[in-house]
Formats: sequence, structure tokens, C-alpha cells
Amino acid sequence: MKKITLLFICILMIVFVNGQTAEEIVQKHIEKTGGEKAWNEIKSIQMNAKLNSSGGLIDIVSINKKGKFVGLRKMNGEYVVDFAFDGAIRWETNFRSMKPQKRSEEASLRSKKGAKDFPSDFIVAKKYGYKIELMGEENIQGEDCYHLQLTKGKIPKNGKLVDDVSISYISKKTFLQVLVEREYKRGAHESTLYTYYSDYREVDGILLPFSINQIIDESHMVIQVDSYEINGKIDESVFDFKQ
Repeated sequence: MKKITLLFICILMIVFVNGQTAEEIVQKHIEKTGGEKAWNEIKSIQMNAKLNSSGGLIDIVSINKKGKFVGLRKMNGEYVVDFAFDGAIRWETNFRSMKPQKRSEEASLRSKKGAKDFPSDFIVAKKYGYKIELMGEENIQGEDCYHLQLTKGKIPKNGKLVDDVSISYISKKTFLQVLVEREYKRGAHESTLYTYYSDYREVDGILLPFSINQIIDESHMVIQVDSYEINGKIDESVFDFKQ
């Protein structure tokens, strides 16, 4: 009986510790990057950067706010819209015709779901009831990390609703995000997008990554951030991208 009781207590302790650990890791991550209050005061973030890919070095700008986002790239001395989500429809530029075109309804619904997570899916996790699980520990590029799985409700995929899942690796030492893995779907093509974050610097009280490396299939893109603008003045028309 004594052995059974001790075993039961140990099991309860393991369940309790593991259940709390995921939440504690996320809370420490939020605290280390600026704190919940500072994050909740963010209304918009603009990133000015250079994208180094197989096509060469390109100046890019991304602007995000709750429910909307837009990405621009510099071509022939002028910025043109690469992609945009106006709150309802996902748009992009067809660089052959240089005309805007709608993405699929499924792409728009997925974008709407992603845009809702501004400024961070960890920040809105409690509000939306997302499930956070500690899956273990892994070494990512020499950094010992917590392996977290975040399940964020449902998203459409091939006509069905499936779990919206992202994998995050949080440094055990700094509690900063090192890597995020997400499913990437474009048309019928499905793959995994690996996004590595490093060179964190403080911007208006928030720690943000100035080096972002993205790998998908055989493609490797390096984004070197020049600056961030938090809560800057934004012309709402920048999100409108109509045919």
C-alpha cells in the first residue's frame, strides 16, 4: 500500500510539474522579452530589412497590426506590394503581369487566423484558450532549448478543418525564441517552414530579433533587420490591395 501511495504521489507530481512547466516557460519568455503589459500596448509593428536570397539582396518592409498585414519589396527604386491581407482577403502581386491577384478562400481564412494572433501567439494564448505543451528538450544550433507545441484551434486545409499547430524552441538560458516550425501550404504544395531567430535587441522596451533565417525545402532566406517601428503612424490604405 505504501509503495502504491508513493507511486501515485510521484505520478501526480510529474503531471503537475509538466503541466506547470509549459506555462512557466511561456511566462518567462514573455517577461524576458518585455513583459505582458508592454506587449499588450503594441498596436502595430513595422520591420525594415534586407532579404538575402538566391535572387540577391532586396530591401523589404513588413507592417503588422491586429487583423491585417502587408509585405513590400523594393523594385526599380520603388516599393511594391508583395502580399497583403486586408482583414478579409489575402492578396499578392503576380510578378509576371505586375498585377494584384486574390489568393484562394482557404489562404484568406488561414491568413485571417494568423493575423488574429498579433502581436504574438504566446501573448494571446490565454485569451483564445490555446493549448501549450512541453514536448521535451532539444539542442538547436548549440543552444539547449525547451520544445513547446502550441495548438491554436482549427484552420482550413484541403476543404477540412485541422489543428493549427506550431512548434517553438525556447532557449533554456535566455528564454528567447530560437526556432519556430510551421506547416507551409501554397496550393497543393505542403512543406515545413523553419524560422530561426537571433541577435535580439531592445526596441522601445521589447526584445526583437534582428537576424531571421528561413528555410523551406531547398530555399534559404536570410533577413537582416535594419530597424523596427512600434506604434508608428500607418496609412490604412497600405493594406488595401484591390484588382
